[in-house]
Amino acid sequence: GAVSYAVKAATVSGGPYAVVIETLETTAIHQGLTNGTTYYYVVSARNANEESANSSQASAIPAPPPPAPAGLTATPGNAQAALAWTAVSGASSYTVKRSTTNGGPYTTTVVSGHTTTSYINTGLTNGTTYYYVVVAVNGGGEGASSNQASAMPFSPPATPTGLAATPGDTQVSLTWSAASGATSYKVKRSTTSGGPFVLVASGVSSTNYTHTGLTNGTKYYFSVSAVGADGESPNSSQASATPLAVPGTPGGLTATPGNGQVILTWTQVAGAATYTVKNSTTSGGPYTTIASGLTSPYYAHTGLTNNQAQHYVVCAVNANNIAG
Repeated sequence: GAVSYAVKAATVSGGPYAVVIETLETTAIHQGLTNGTTYYYVVSARNANEESANSSQASAIPAPPPPAPAGLTATPGNAQAALAWTAVSGASSYTVKRSTTNGGPYTTTVVSGHTTTSYINTGLTNGTTYYYVVVAVNGGGEGASSNQASAMPFSPPATPTGLAATPGDTQVSLTWSAASGATSYKVKRSTTSGGPFVLVASGVSSTNYTHTGLTNGTKYYFSVSAVGADGESPNSSQASATPLAVPGTPGGLTATPGNGQVILTWTQVAGAATYTVKNSTTSGGPYTTIASGLTSPYYAHTGLTNNQAQHYVVCAVNANNIAG
């Protein structure tokens, strides 16, 4: 039965209230207020003859729009741009706006109601330049726009594949498959599986690299990224290897003949995982491997022809299958 409404305001909770707006609508804007002052409101309904009781009270504190954010930066990535800016005192949120024209108009609202000072805009077109501004928002509305920042997303080279690591003595040799769009590669290393990785070589122009000066017995994890005109690829899958010292030469080799056989013994070698025995009927060789993977310093060479001279050498092999 209401035909109009009376909006009443006070600066003290509970009143007394004064009528500040009479309206036929169910919304109203009270202007000309003092920012920072709390205002208390009630509304009553009117018809031709009567006025209702006041509504429950609501309050609000007018505030000016916040100032413009400063220091906006835009960092391009693959089909994305990472934005960051300085926090604005009094801002309750931020709105990010975008244009493909330098200077705007910024007709695309990328995100609103954003409460942190960074944002990653994804789903962009590589090779297109995007221009951004950010505005701070509070109860007083939107503030002025920040400085403009631009970014052109790029398509980085493909991620290298097939990384393999071959250990040596205080070194590891790496190989990988060429990556499309790469002009060079970065080699990264960690002593923890999954990283974090530290850069050990950049500007590598081939698909192989030997990393020297490592500590024998330590397991190393490696990853490679490709670098091209439009940036750097993600890291490859990791490969690992443990460099080991080349074992020394076995000493004390003795050959004891028997009936159709020769029994060989030698001294254990530090760092040896296995031994390989080689034989020739000619002094000085050439020698042919007759046994490998032996784990003890003993071997019986059987099935021989009696009264035929046999000549032997033994080499030690470490856990990386590298012979001394």
